[in-house]
Amino acid sequence: LERAARPRRFGVEDTAVLRRLLGSRMSLSPTRVERYYSCSYAYFLEYVLHLRVRRKAELSPIESGSFVHYVLENALRRAGASFLDSSEDELCALSDELCDEYIRNNIPAAVSEGRRFGYLVSRIKENTARLLCFMQKEQRQSGFHPQAFELPIAPEGGVKPLSLVTPDGDRVQVVGKVDRVDTMQRDGVTYLRVV
Repeated sequence: LERAARPRRFGVEDTAVLRRLLGSRMSLSPTRVERYYSCSYAYFLEYVLHLRVRRKAELSPIESGSFVHYVLENALRRAGASFLDSSEDELCALSDELCDEYIRNNIPAAVSEGRRFGYLVSRIKENTARLLCFMQKEQRQSGFHPQAFELPIAPEGGVKPLSLVTPDGDRVQVVGKVDRVDTMQRDGVTYLRVV
């Protein structure tokens, strides 16, 4: 830490120790690569030493994003083919049900009892219901329909990852997850849309 506080750029000097920590095969997601190039020391702390910043139990912007993502993904999964035929009231009810489910499973009771939290959840429920209606209209117009959710880019399933070999002979794989893949059939051709 003292060395990292000095003005010179952070770098690992004993690569043998690093190799013991990481092995000769690495899996990198685009997020990890961005993190490395924005701050190699932060990458080292987070992905090599696995240190985490303590987060307050609150509905932060990150938590709100996960919340909305959960509702949208699971609404499309549950509704399936009937999504396009659902009424606005049905989409609102589905949004409410999934929001309540997310809170039950992911947010401590102490956080979910405050007035401010209640207000934020009501806003998220309204917004996700509106988003579902928008997604429904877009799908009706475009002809694309969800085909896969949380599709892994990994060696053991889903889409095979990009695999690179370093000059030292180590293998690096670019892995991750695709939120959604939509397909459309037109004139005997299948079109893909990655969301």
